[in-house]
Amino acid sequence: MATMAINKISLRLVVFLSLYLAASFLIVALEPTPALVDHRMGMIPLSNFEGYRPFQYRVLMPLLIRGIEAITPAFIKDSITALAAPKIMANMERRDIASNKINIITKYVFRSVLYICLQILMIFFFLIALRLLANALKIFPKHLTDFVPLGIVLVMPVFYDSAVFIFDFPHLAIFTFGLYLLGRERWGWYMIIFALGLLNKETTVFLAIVFALVFLNRLEKGRFWRLLAWQAVIFMVIKLSLYLVFKESPGGTVEWHLPDNIKHLATLSNYFRFSPIGRGMLLPFYINIPVPHGLNLPMFAVIIASVCYGWAGKPMFLKRALGYLVVVIPIALAMALAWELRSYNDLLPTIYLLGTAGIYKFVIRIKGNKPGTEYGSENIQF
Repeated sequence: MATMAINKISLRLVVFLSLYLAASFLIVALEPTPALVDHRMGMIPLSNFEGYRPFQYRVLMPLLIRGIEAITPAFIKDSITALAAPKIMANMERRDIASNKINIITKYVFRSVLYICLQILMIFFFLIALRLLANALKIFPKHLTDFVPLGIVLVMPVFYDSAVFIFDFPHLAIFTFGLYLLGRERWGWYMIIFALGLLNKETTVFLAIVFALVFLNRLEKGRFWRLLAWQAVIFMVIKLSLYLVFKESPGGTVEWHLPDNIKHLATLSNYFRFSPIGRGMLLPFYINIPVPHGLNLPMFAVIIASVCYGWAGKPMFLKRALGYLVVVIPIALAMALAWELRSYNDLLPTIYLLGTAGIYKFVIRIKGNKPGTEYGSENIQF
């Protein structure tokens, strides 16, 4: 009996890991462009350490890509280049990519293939982290928890409707793992993830805000302030080090986009835009399905309704963690393009779980069932 149970668990694990991997490939295949050659923050300039600040500060993926490239035997790189180059060329020609960009990508075929593979891997890690977080919070019955991350396939084409940059998918994975480790109070691992996240994107510092919102009145005060101080020290050391290394790089410490955002927000039609998914880099065909684009009000109405539905019964950890949106939104308005939802990717795991929890509760209420003891604990405990 024990052997049968182990085999059943192993089979279930293999099945869902395979589904997560397939979902990861589909998400990357649907992305409009992986932003390979943008001179400010494309993968190739950043991995050559020739990008613009503040994007060049985001060194985790460039270092990983260059490290793997350096240790990969030449015959493997040559084989992959020979196999992939014609397909990449054909795809770019179909997409009417400018010849100068084609020449750059052709020069870095192996690095581009490696980057796409790492994108798939980072989404795979993100789905696993989302599953761990959902399971730990006990939001859904156990037989549904494995399926919950797969719904992100429907979200990603809306969330990333323009370009996906080298730091976007790793940030989703790292930030979600950070939330999980925060909730489990695994402080050693959390500090490591926090540091790695800061090397990938400076907005990982928002995890420290989540920490403060969740644990201010939960931990013993001395312990709370020590842990918060450690996060502040890690942030300052990494930021100062990156500033010193890249102080000669073009660009500024931050970018300011408030005038552009005010102009965009003042145009009423921008709140009701729909666009087709189009054709991603890995797909030879178009998917002409209109999806909400940018700051689409009908879409936000659905999101707000699903997040708020059954609010009282949702996990306190997520409700408190959502408080950091009061910091994310003003910063995005000032320093990012407000209509690009990828500017708010720090909020995605929290809002997704709160939203799917609301949809789940709505569905079971329509069916006349009760949520059950596994749903909606008011404790922050995992």
